[in-house]
Amino acid sequence: MGTSCPVTWRFFATTSSAGSPSASEQVFDSVKGIDVPTVDVPPGRSIEWPVAYAVADSGDVTMTVDLMALSMGYAKAMFVS
Repeated sequence: MGTSCPVTWRFFATTSSAGSPSASEQVFDSVKGIDVPTVDVPPGRSIEWPVAYAVADSGDVTMTVDLMALSMGYAKAMFVS
């Protein structure tokens, strides 16, 4: 998926569940670099950043990544352990 417009980090969201939707909590630790990005992604470029969750059952984790950008529409990806 690509766009001719920059994508702002404010349109990304992640959620996680571990056995049940309330059995995980997102962790932020700016000292260790676990935080949301603060830069826009230029056209044709990519960005990576760590995302961390405290989960009740690490053997049963589902993570969903949502992108809602006017220039791209809506995209969703789901990752399952």
